[in-house]
Amino acid sequence: MKLIKSTLKLEVERWDDPGGSEPNGAGSPVASHDFVSGVSGEVVVELEAEDWKAINDYADIDMTTERMVREWINENPGEIRYDEPGLTVGSWCVEHLAGDRLMLSIDEFEADCPGPPEREYDPMEEIERRENRERNWY
Repeated sequence: MKLIKSTLKLEVERWDDPGGSEPNGAGSPVASHDFVSGVSGEVVVELEAEDWKAINDYADIDMTTERMVREWINENPGEIRYDEPGLTVGSWCVEHLAGDRLMLSIDEFEADCPGPPEREYDPMEEIERRENRERNWY
């Protein structure tokens, strides 16, 4: 299967404690955190000969081509490749099938919330930190 296009994007939202709740009687608010609320976009893939062989081997005699593809995709969600790290697709929704090309959106998923971008290492910051430490050691 060949990936033609992927516009998948994790939708991240922030949860803030509305207050008024006392977790475990502690009396302090629960920490805010980011979470993945959804995934937007779609994936376009092109089915190749070995994919069609697998689909035909899977199929029932009375299935239409579109139904065969839908059923096979839902049974084998890991066969679809995409370029969104931290995302695991549980099931796909076939939006469009035209010849060998499929347009898919995500139906069910699990995702790790991306953290803040890593800062680039700046050697000057390290030198300044050491100089400040040496100046203020007492």
